[in-house]
Amino acid sequence: MIVVHVEFNDGDGFACRGVGELRVTLYGKNNQSIGSEVVLLQDADENYKRFDPITRTYQVRFNAIPDDLEQVSAIATFTPIEENEMTSQRHMIQNNR
Repeated sequence: MIVVHVEFNDGDGFACRGVGELRVTLYGKNNQSIGSEVVLLQDADENYKRFDPITRTYQVRFNAIPDDLEQVSAIATFTPIEENEMTSQRHMIQNNR
């Protein structure tokens, strides 16, 4: 299992909540997509369920990850309501079995 934590920051750099569509995609070898999940944060119940108040991040879980992967990368894309899409940097996740 891989859990990706996505943090939004306001204009002052403080962690905050977001309203819109969050897409997290995992990539394996040769930049091949191995999973993607869309979280609709405009739905108040979904927003509440995915937000962790301790880490102040949104959690996206990927359960069906092949055991033999040594490394994956994750990219998050957020599209606020009626605004332009924002994309994170690529983050590498190392499997230290």
